[in-house]
Amino acid sequence: MYYNNYEITDDEFGVHTFELTIPCITKDEFERIGMNAENSFIKNDRNSICIYPKRRGVKILLNHTDNNFYNIKVIVSPRKLIDEESDAVNILRVYDDFDLLGYLLNESIHECLGEEYSIDSFNLSRLDFCVNIMLSETFSAERYVKLIKRSMKYNDSAEVIEYSDDVTDANEKNKHSFRIRTGNLTFTAYDKYFQLKNIGESYDKASEGFLRLEIAVNRDEIRSFEESIQLESDNLNLIYILTYCSENVFKNYIYEHFYRGNYCYIESMRFLIGISKLKKKDKKVMLQYADMQCRKQSFLSAKKEMEKSLSRSRLKKMYRNFELLGIYPISVSFRDKHGQKAIPGLHKILGI
Repeated sequence: MYYNNYEITDDEFGVHTFELTIPCITKDEFERIGMNAENSFIKNDRNSICIYPKRRGVKILLNHTDNNFYNIKVIVSPRKLIDEESDAVNILRVYDDFDLLGYLLNESIHECLGEEYSIDSFNLSRLDFCVNIMLSETFSAERYVKLIKRSMKYNDSAEVIEYSDDVTDANEKNKHSFRIRTGNLTFTAYDKYFQLKNIGESYDKASEGFLRLEIAVNRDEIRSFEESIQLESDNLNLIYILTYCSENVFKNYIYEHFYRGNYCYIESMRFLIGISKLKKKDKKVMLQYADMQCRKQSFLSAKKEMEKSLSRSRLKKMYRNFELLGIYPISVSFRDKHGQKAIPGLHKILGI
């Protein structure tokens, strides 16, 4: 049981899921594979056939799109595939057995699609970097997701993705998760225990709260990475290299999208600004901002409000002053009833 306020699990940084895709196959091939598949079912939309190999951790989808294209997608939970004792918490680590991963994945592909297919018949089309954080009772995952949602730095080109009203329990799911697409990356923070309970999956509770962070990279980002390392590699080697880079991916993303500093209640924020050795005019701007941001739903909306009265250079200086004081420039919500103690930001929690 995790007794500290927060702690990264022993798996540290790694990969939770990856996808392999063949973007186009013939209708005859689609039908051949679908008719021969044993452990399969047709999805509700009638456009996809799901195939499950004998070994867990792999799902194969035969997709028929509306414009009559046919493709194959292989979705892999690699830790589940190579370790039958793994559970919902575990992720692929750089020191895991990648040779075994390759062997078992190829075996599953051969079983469902035929000997003519292998890992390298596909493009690596998506990969989800992951880190698990165990929290104590006073640091509930739902509470932290809310802070992330309000405090993340992004611009108007980013796309916040929420569950739509036609999804069962959409409001509850949106409370316990936050997902945003920024360029070729999709960042997700969610309450893993809530998700497991919601889908009816059993798990051993290791703490009072379980916060999972994921960064999904798409095919364009993967292709760009391949070009940057200038290395002719097979898919298994590429997955290994990306797993090796997982910590740096998180570091770079957190540096770009989150400030350093603790989340404070507004009273503490005012007090710390007031006793600082900053110039009076700088304190005045920070206090004005502190009072205003309480009424905003996101960092972006608070920033836009300040841009009406401050130049870009003065605004940048104000945020830098918050970092110098160790205060995150978004406060804890008035409605948060967990006490007045400051809450560490992601830089501190992830040790970066």
